[in-house]
Amino acid sequence: MCARSGLSMTHDTRRTRAAPAEDGDPADLLYESRLRLAEAEAEIESLTVVMDLARQISSELDTEKVLDGAMKAAVELTGAERGYLVLADDDGGQTVRASFCFDRDTVADRDVAYSHSVVLETICSGKPILSTNAAEDERFANAASVMANDLRAVMAAPIRDVGGQPVGAFYVDDPFRAGRFNRRALKLLEGFADQASAAIRTARLHQQLLKEKERALQMSMARLVQRKLIPEQAPEIEGVEMAWSYRPAGEVGGDIVQFLPLPGGECAIVIADVAGKGVPAALVMAKIHQACKMISKAWPGPMAFMAELNDTLREDFQWGTFVTAAIAIFPPGGDHIRLIRAGHCPPGIIRAGEGRFDWLVPDGVALGIMESPGGEFNGEEIVLGLEPGDGLLLYTDGVTEALNPRGEEYGDKRVAALVQRHASAAPQHLLRELVVDLDAFAGRADQHDDVTIFCARRRLPVGQTGT
Repeated sequence: MCARSGLSMTHDTRRTRAAPAEDGDPADLLYESRLRLAEAEAEIESLTVVMDLARQISSELDTEKVLDGAMKAAVELTGAERGYLVLADDDGGQTVRASFCFDRDTVADRDVAYSHSVVLETICSGKPILSTNAAEDERFANAASVMANDLRAVMAAPIRDVGGQPVGAFYVDDPFRAGRFNRRALKLLEGFADQASAAIRTARLHQQLLKEKERALQMSMARLVQRKLIPEQAPEIEGVEMAWSYRPAGEVGGDIVQFLPLPGGECAIVIADVAGKGVPAALVMAKIHQACKMISKAWPGPMAFMAELNDTLREDFQWGTFVTAAIAIFPPGGDHIRLIRAGHCPPGIIRAGEGRFDWLVPDGVALGIMESPGGEFNGEEIVLGLEPGDGLLLYTDGVTEALNPRGEEYGDKRVAALVQRHASAAPQHLLRELVVDLDAFAGRADQHDDVTIFCARRRLPVGQTGT
């Protein structure tokens, strides 16, 4: 062990006091006064050193540097051979966040040797602990770590959170010499621990604010990217009117509505819902949006399109990620519609002339669940004729599963009843009525899922209008 240098104020170096003379000898009184003055000056010096050390670590805002600096300062302040800064875990365990050894700065993991019992007692009681010889201290007679490491002089002082609750401890020891520490040393460590606790809290708060700022920046960029993926307007399709609404539950969403121009003037509308929410769902959404554009450029037909989209999802994302989707293809004139459903909410067909609304449930497995056998989608395509005024409703389950304050779902029956009441309405009007009714139903309840709605209808003859 190399010779100590630097600050060490653990020993009581005061001379043994002589009893004052019976007759109040002036020499003895002078000696007593000088002794008390020396003690006061030493105390002031100690407090000054504590405050200086606290200011040094408080000037740093990096949490790890604060922890390391505080531990080093605690060892130098107390004259210990080594020390550990230990924080309590949520599960009741202990984690060494910093260490310092007089002759080698840090302690390797394999050499970490401190009394878990002393630290636990400090955290639980919120009081500092001093043991001049832990190996013979009755308080730790059953402490395995004390016995195993043959510990001698030990001190610990609590680290506190903003509410004053102990969340960790400064632990210092001298494994070679009993009696190394005294009450004055303990008082210094406790005072320093209080000052260091504030510095640790400040650094942690600063790191948290930096993370929140970084997260806010990333979310802002994600929102910007996603907004660019949501169409501002639909392509012009002869004889077809369209309207849609997209409202994410969080800062970014996992719903998709996309228009794909096809050969011959046709247009495909893709609506999809990525399993999950937030950023992970938004990333899958962006990938699917890109894949839809790429696949549609060499249009393989609707069934092959869904098969390629399914295989892309399976290749690029881990198993367990799946997407429900539906695709509707309108030809110029809009006299019929081709529909494919991949585990998505049932599409609805509006028969304006009859004032009727019908659900359609074609077979189709959600994308990403299973391979496409022979390059074909595992589902069916249906073709429906549309009379003037007839229309289509597509939506995601954020509509039917929306909750009111009593925990009740909006449900498909409410959707059907509202659409049937407005069966002859233009898509913009029908969409507005559905959104207004949905919001009135939900009231003050939080929106827990993305809400996407698409309405379309075959145009009425010139001069004829709907509601």
